[in-house]
Amino acid sequence: MKIRKGFVSNSSSSSFICDVCGEVVSGMDMSLDEAEMYECENGHAFCRDHATDKDELEEKLNKLAEDDEEDTDSYYDAIYKIAEKYCPCCTFETVSPYDLTDCLLKKVGMSKEDVAKELRERFADFNTFSDYLKEG
Repeated sequence: MKIRKGFVSNSSSSSFICDVCGEVVSGMDMSLDEAEMYECENGHAFCRDHATDKDELEEKLNKLAEDDEEDTDSYYDAIYKIAEKYCPCCTFETVSPYDLTDCLLKKVGMSKEDVAKELRERFADFNTFSDYLKEG
C-alpha cells in the first residue's frame, strides 16, 4: 500500500497573463471569463479594459450571450477568438513583450538559444546581468 504525504489535489490551476499590462490572474479551474480577459484569434491575451472598441465588442458579446441563453458555449468560444480589430496587440496600440522579443531577435539575426548562450557566457548570475541592464 502506498501512502501519500502532503497536499494532493485533483483540481487544476489556470493562469492568464495580460500581454498589455502583465497582470497575472490565476485560480483553480479558472476560465478567461472569470479572469476578466479575452484572447484574440492570434493568441494575445489581454484584460477586458484594454480591448480596442471595447463598447462595441462588449455589445456584440452580450448579444451573443443573450441569443444563446440556453447554450453558452458560443459566448465562451467567442472570448477565446476575439477578432484582431479588438486586440490592442494586433492593432499595434501596444506591442506585447513576446512580439517585441521576436522582432528584436530577427533584427539582430539571433535565435533565443543564441542569446541564452551569450548570456550564460557573459554573466556569472542574474544580479550581474541586472546591473549590466541598469548601466547607461
